[in-house]
Amino acid sequence: MSGLQTQFDIQPNACILTLSGNAAATDAGRLDHAIDNAIASRPDLLVIDLSNLAFIGSFAIGALIRLEKSVRADSGTVRLAAPQPQIHTLLTQSRLDQKLPIFPTLESALIKR
Repeated sequence: MSGLQTQFDIQPNACILTLSGNAAATDAGRLDHAIDNAIASRPDLLVIDLSNLAFIGSFAIGALIRLEKSVRADSGTVRLAAPQPQIHTLLTQSRLDQKLPIFPTLESALIKR
């Protein structure tokens, strides 16, 4: 799978932003558009589904930080769900997991706490 694919779904209890493929710098515009849509929805809970993301570049990590700050400023919560092992390692090594909690599955991330 090459390039970045995004999908945004609004559900009764949460919004889900699904990222699939490769989040490389060449996909910055697509990711920024998806993030802007997510922020505009003003979700109480936004879950980023990473289960089909094969690569995440530094620009995408920065975009996730921007997303978390914007959603939190509007009293919302952002969670990451189901990253592949190599993505999970990168997120924890970059300490992003300290700002964005990582859940093993989409279902567990959707549970209100």
